[in-house]
Amino acid sequence: MSEEMVIKDVEETIATLNRGRSLLHPEFTINSSMYVFTTENLIGSLSKLPVKGKEVLTVTASGDQLINLALMDAKRVDNFDTNRNAYYISALKVAALKTLSYEEFISFFTDSDDRKLISNGFLGQSQKLVNPNPNYFAYETYLKVRSSLPNDAMTYWDKLYAYFKEKNTSMTDTYLLYGGDKKAAITNNAYLRDYQSYQAAQAIFRRGFEHNYMHMDILQIHKIPHTYDLVLLSNIYEYLTDEYYNVISSDGFGRYITEELKAILNKGATVEVAYQYNYRQKNFVAKQGLKKLFSKKYILQERPELDKFKFKKMLVPSMVKEYREAGDADCMYLFHN
Repeated sequence: MSEEMVIKDVEETIATLNRGRSLLHPEFTINSSMYVFTTENLIGSLSKLPVKGKEVLTVTASGDQLINLALMDAKRVDNFDTNRNAYYISALKVAALKTLSYEEFISFFTDSDDRKLISNGFLGQSQKLVNPNPNYFAYETYLKVRSSLPNDAMTYWDKLYAYFKEKNTSMTDTYLLYGGDKKAAITNNAYLRDYQSYQAAQAIFRRGFEHNYMHMDILQIHKIPHTYDLVLLSNIYEYLTDEYYNVISSDGFGRYITEELKAILNKGATVEVAYQYNYRQKNFVAKQGLKKLFSKKYILQERPELDKFKFKKMLVPSMVKEYREAGDADCMYLFHN
């Protein structure tokens, strides 16, 4: 990206943070919050999918999909996301992977050693950090990583760190960064489960692994001039069909997958249509309470209304059960071309 576009991304990110965050409706914009780590059990889900030697398209998100797919011998990984900040966090993680030791990487990207769940009554539960980590996104560690970044990502992070230094505060005190959970990071990611796995992933990216980033909405990916063996769409479905955002109906999304998406699918390709949390017992107590309190028509779907398309369902265990509303299994909805 050009320097002007990167500077605009920094300015838009800061403007988003200064507007504050809605309690009911988190903002999804071109420059919104970044997922530091996946909230999916990628060890469990990717082990059930055809990855080795495959051409893969995945949502960028935290960059964990990319790194895990590379470790599992994917041939190539293209990344897409409507949030351009997903590119910057992914680029930072790849650069850190190539530069830092296992211990340094964990320390840089995780916010505490553990979390304690606190009851908030009808609003559900919140998490309090136990032993907060002072090295979380520490500038001194960033300087070790900086030279391994692409020029555009280097400019972005340089300017973001400079902004918070001028304000005499830290980006970790804002809602820019989401999901720096040490326990979840290690249990959900194959490249973090032990030192040897981390070294293997590190070697892959130091040698050079083919991957590309695209700033693109999910409903535009059928226009990509490339075809894939595997497509991973995470839980984007929930937000697209949510009553508040109302981007597309469940039927419309199902037809998009089974009809339009075929333009980029190789014969025998697999699409992870939706990664659904708490599949067996969906229980959004907190959102029900907020709905009642604010008289808003806002609640996530109980589960994807995609059964009419006969997508295959595959259960994935919730590895960090205390961070699930129901502490139950997750589920992937799969489409085979």
